[in-house]
Amino acid sequence: MQNKKLLIAGGILLALIGLIAFKANQRAANDAGTSGASGDAATLPDIDGAAITSLTIARPDNAPITLTRDGETWRITTPLEADADDNVVRTAIEKLDELTADSVVARNATSHEQLEVDDEHGLRVTVRAGETEVADLIFGATRGGNTMVRVAGQDLVVGAEGSVRFAFDRDVSAFRNKRIVDVAPERVIGLGYQVGERALAFARTEEWALTTGEPIERFAAQRVQAVAATLARMRATDFAAADVSEADAGLTTP
Repeated sequence: MQNKKLLIAGGILLALIGLIAFKANQRAANDAGTSGASGDAATLPDIDGAAITSLTIARPDNAPITLTRDGETWRITTPLEADADDNVVRTAIEKLDELTADSVVARNATSHEQLEVDDEHGLRVTVRAGETEVADLIFGATRGGNTMVRVAGQDLVVGAEGSVRFAFDRDVSAFRNKRIVDVAPERVIGLGYQVGERALAFARTEEWALTTGEPIERFAAQRVQAVAATLARMRATDFAAADVSEADAGLTTP
């Protein structure tokens, strides 16, 4: 009799464990289903990169950055006015143009924080074509080679193929055009220096030669060519804050 009671109790325990496991799996399926599961399919807005005229990028704890097409080039219009780096913007647009949904990752808002598509952690990109808003997307974490994406205002989280967020997760300096001088080095035929009272000038025909200034011992034409090549492709690494004056930067007295 005692053994029979133990068997019955064991059976009831196994049934309870099975019921708990079933409920847990059912909840997991509701929270993180695949595109083959019932409910919403894995879809994302179809964005035509060539039609995009404006992007607004809102990174967590940073001022939004707005990029606006100006003819064939791009400009930053907020939080400052500056030329944009067309190559950096082009990379971002290509990611939007190629954006492809792979699977449904989650269906409930309870998963947003974990997948970093909530308001606190997500990176929001608003896409416009003329006056029309064509997409408002929140990019989150990368999971299994896919980027978590949520359409703003919706609970559904979709895995987009590949790494996407990196193309937008940049500070405003990274979007700026950093060209200071942009000419072919072989076109440079003259260089002039003025340092206080001292002046030096070089000219190139077949080779570089000193044309102004005191003779330079062990003069090397290839050193002048190296300087010319560097100046011809000069790029900024960063930009001074708006409140830095020329005097503050040491530019008023060479």
